[in-house]
Amino acid sequence: MRPATRLAVALGGAFFSLALAAVPQPKPAPVAPARTSAPAQAIVVSGGTVFLPGGRAPLSDGTVVVSGGRIQAVGQGVAAPAGARAIDARSKIVTPGFIDASTQVGVAEVTLEAPTVDTDSPMGELLPALRVVDGYNPLSVVIPITRLGGVTSVVVAPVHGLLGGSSAFVDLVGDTAAEAIVKPLVAQSAWIDEATSQAVAGTRGGTLMKLREALDDARVYATRKAAYEENRSRTLSMGRLHLEALQPLLKGQQPLVITVRRASDIDAALRLADEFKLRIILSGASEGWLRKEELARRKVPVIVDAMENLPARFESLHARADQAAILANHNSVSLRSRISNPVACRFKTRPCATLGEYQRQEGSDSCLSGRCCRSSRGACPRD
Repeated sequence: MRPATRLAVALGGAFFSLALAAVPQPKPAPVAPARTSAPAQAIVVSGGTVFLPGGRAPLSDGTVVVSGGRIQAVGQGVAAPAGARAIDARSKIVTPGFIDASTQVGVAEVTLEAPTVDTDSPMGELLPALRVVDGYNPLSVVIPITRLGGVTSVVVAPVHGLLGGSSAFVDLVGDTAAEAIVKPLVAQSAWIDEATSQAVAGTRGGTLMKLREALDDARVYATRKAAYEENRSRTLSMGRLHLEALQPLLKGQQPLVITVRRASDIDAALRLADEFKLRIILSGASEGWLRKEELARRKVPVIVDAMENLPARFESLHARADQAAILANHNSVSLRSRISNPVACRFKTRPCATLGEYQRQEGSDSCLSGRCCRSSRGACPRD
């Protein structure tokens, strides 16, 4: 089969993608940033093969109706509203917008040019109060390029630190942060991988000790705030803002995304979750397939890099290309994928894998699969 060229189309806040067969075609016009305000005119995309979330079979000769900034109907033979703008999708693929579960789109322009990178801070390794969303630039030149690859929503996350701060969920739409940001504080981020262990404490044991101390200090702070404010408590490892930022985590209101690689580090992350009763999501997890039974039993979500097919370091000696399939077939709960290169847009694993546990409080996985089909705020539609 010949390769396909993907074009993301953003219309009135309702996102979908068209996959165009790689045959000679006119060069498409640049896609301008979409607005969240609802268009006056309904839009009908018809004749294409429509891929649906939730593992349902694709629809041939399908129709998608967009109105008021939302996808209103998907099916075969769906009637077009009067006066609707028609888009002919014959011989094309229509898909939900892809969600990148861990990216730096909007906070990094040129990664080797420090002034253009707003993902981390040199202020230390324990910075849970850091909010990546504060550095998000909705006018980043990377955003329209990413949209052209079919990615319409992303989780913008820190990339370093023992506790690196909070990630945010944004739609790749709009000229202002208010238009783009869906959820400013999605999850806390932690690393217990090889590089972090060497930088923070020199050993994994030392790294886990520091992380455990930080979480314990936040737990103590929650019960002794008055004493802390009056300087009548023991010295804690972090300042007040950082201690406050960890309270939703300790209350189970926010997940902790832990970047790990080797199987023994996954075991350590699970023990930490048990000790502090944390909701965790594993990111990377190169050797996660070796713990598939335990991850499935605990219903721990995993963010995988499906392009990781060979050992890149000692902590990923057992990495394999089919890890995503192994975990999915073993019912290892929610799989999400990373699209690590926003320019090349190398799609990985299940393109519309639910944002799931990132937004557990918003509803079921079917509800969150619905978000893949549109970008508007408000209640999630049911499948």
